[in-house]
Amino acid sequence: FVTGKFPNWPYVTPILITPRPQKQKIAKSLAFEPCQLLATFGVDAFQVNNRHLQRIFWRHLLGHDGFIGKAESRPKANFFTLCPAHLSRHAPRVAHETDTVERLWQDYAGLFRGFDDLTLARWMAQTLSQLQGKLWRMSHPLVASYRLAAMVGHDRQIWHQRLVKPPIDFPTAECCRAPLLPMVTRDVLENGLICLHCNGTAVPLEDLEDESLREGLAQWAEDYSSIHGVAHWNETRRNSHANYEQAFEDAAQQSEQLLAYQGVELAPALVEFFPAVIWEDQDECLQVRPEDIIT
Repeated sequence: FVTGKFPNWPYVTPILITPRPQKQKIAKSLAFEPCQLLATFGVDAFQVNNRHLQRIFWRHLLGHDGFIGKAESRPKANFFTLCPAHLSRHAPRVAHETDTVERLWQDYAGLFRGFDDLTLARWMAQTLSQLQGKLWRMSHPLVASYRLAAMVGHDRQIWHQRLVKPPIDFPTAECCRAPLLPMVTRDVLENGLICLHCNGTAVPLEDLEDESLREGLAQWAEDYSSIHGVAHWNETRRNSHANYEQAFEDAAQQSEQLLAYQGVELAPALVEFFPAVIWEDQDECLQVRPEDIIT
């Protein structure tokens, strides 16, 4: 892409992966014509794994009349990482789609399904002790591994069997009787703190002891809901907006800021009340990824 030289691979959807600090350098050195990009690859969707680079590609592609026709009434997300497969005969199904994520998640969980009940219980108890006393991003590899184990453990009712004792500082969650490990998400206003083990409500928001923290989370959730909703505007509302693409991009940037605020200002206070806390650091609908959240 940078050199403007393209291989003759008509059935390959191009993927560009680059560290964030390179975006300005790449922006200045792009040497392709949008029509050449489209004609060479014969696609109407591209996978670009850095949202800042998507903006660069978007500006270049909008200079091509043929692409403008394809892009009419569709958000930028539909042509990049979150592109639904039906929009392009060459674009692969992307792992952010719900059914694909579920299949991938189930495949990863196969490791823990191979554990017998006692081994799984021991692994979960030991990992809980590593999580204890800290605030964790939901995207952290250790948290992701524990979530997979917790999914299998919940299916087998591992904690009900009392095969091992959880770390002493983890009380029993009322929702599923597993050790209490709450997650704070964008749905905190409606669903409170979510149980990592069963995905039910572990702690209703109104049950938080700290009134200022409770009010802060409620206000944050209200603010975030209006921003997140931009990704779910119906076609009529998108078409009636003067520039939906810009509205989508603005919402994504605000999402980054609000998620960072949650992780830095709000969620840390929860560690005073719970043995460990997980906070949501991404928004697939707005194409905000963990690496976009600077804390």
